[in-house]
Amino acid sequence: MNKNYLKKLYKYDDVKNRYMIEVSLDDYLELFNAWDAAPIKKKELDPELLVYLEDVAEDIPMRDDIEVVFVMPEAEKNLEMEEISKQVFRNYFNYLINLNRRTMSRSWKLSIYYFITSFIFVGLAYLLQFKTTLFIEILSEGLFIGGWVFMWEAISILVFKTSSVRRQSKRYLRYAESDISYEYR
Repeated sequence: MNKNYLKKLYKYDDVKNRYMIEVSLDDYLELFNAWDAAPIKKKELDPELLVYLEDVAEDIPMRDDIEVVFVMPEAEKNLEMEEISKQVFRNYFNYLINLNRRTMSRSWKLSIYYFITSFIFVGLAYLLQFKTTLFIEILSEGLFIGGWVFMWEAISILVFKTSSVRRQSKRYLRYAESDISYEYR
């Protein structure tokens, strides 16, 4: 996206050379999922906020720095809640990164399983080719097809699924490491 166009969409701090992602809140609890009954320090972030932040992360190139600015009424100012909410914000994105790591690990294991299964199927099909009965030929062709399907699935997981999870993890890390500030108006 054009940098001038992005500067129209998002506030840009020329001194710090970063985009300011402003989120308007009425109180601190709006940051969190209303259905989450966990103590404040372990709450999930609001799902609508996450969707907004993911959209913003796709708009602003990864090479550009960002700062998340929560804008609240002056009457709500509470420095203790401010610090807690900053920590919860970072912890939540670190938690999402950890979930993605587990997903990547499962994907690698599944791909290895599919590759091994593929080689077994193709190997069996190759060995069965030396027999010339109709049933064996059909079985051999089925094993070849099954082997290639398992191979494609393994490659698909490694190339497509893991790359999207890696990109998502980079966006999450960007938020986990970003500066977070509060403005009171």
